[in-house]
Amino acid sequence: MLELPVALPPAPARPEWALYKGQRAQLAGQVRLLNARLAPRLSAFGQAGYGRPGLNFFATTCTPTASAVCG
Repeated sequence: MLELPVALPPAPARPEWALYKGQRAQLAGQVRLLNARLAPRLSAFGQAGYGRPGLNFFATTCTPTASAVCG
């Protein structure tokens, strides 16, 4: 009759396992980089000022100006 051992001895470390672990980590990093590149980006720029407009030299009043770009 065969008896099962109480505890199995630890498996010997194999160099291939370290290689596979490194490859999995590299692939996971590449997937994260690819997802970051494909994600939509939002950017905005704004500018405001107060003064005399540049196209009408004879204007004596100051007016506020503003412009914004989103994309």
